[in-house]
Amino acid sequence: MCPVCPEDEALLYSLYGASRQEELDAWGWRPQEREAFLGMQYRLQQQSYRSQYPESDHWIIVHEEQRVGQVRIDRSGDDLRLVDLSLLPAWRGRGIGTQLLRELQMEAGAAGRSILLSVVEGSPAGRLYERLGFETVGQPSVYRQMRWKPYMGHVVK
Repeated sequence: MCPVCPEDEALLYSLYGASRQEELDAWGWRPQEREAFLGMQYRLQQQSYRSQYPESDHWIIVHEEQRVGQVRIDRSGDDLRLVDLSLLPAWRGRGIGTQLLRELQMEAGAAGRSILLSVVEGSPAGRLYERLGFETVGQPSVYRQMRWKPYMGHVVK
């Protein structure tokens, strides 16, 4: 991984667009409508992340010498917060996200900290989080809040 830099803006925008692809396809918008919507939503998301998680670490995920995704993690609270994790569609399902999450679990477990995240209800990512021991907390709505807790003797493999 490497820290996000200004040259990564196009990749970050592509990742955001890919994360909204299914939703936009369902709406049937023309290309210029899609682009206007995505641009506005992307800018709002980035502003929100910067204001809500000013101390978060934002990294580009590099795999096989290619920039394939991004992750934003906030370590400033009692728990770790996985703010955002996304991979380009061609790199999904290859274990990259699983490996990153397991490394985060090892970090959190060593410090006796939980990991919190939000995932869109019905997203395939929710199944990955469940498989890795995350549990739903609170009542699901559009977003499902999930938590992973370390416990005595737990070893992340």
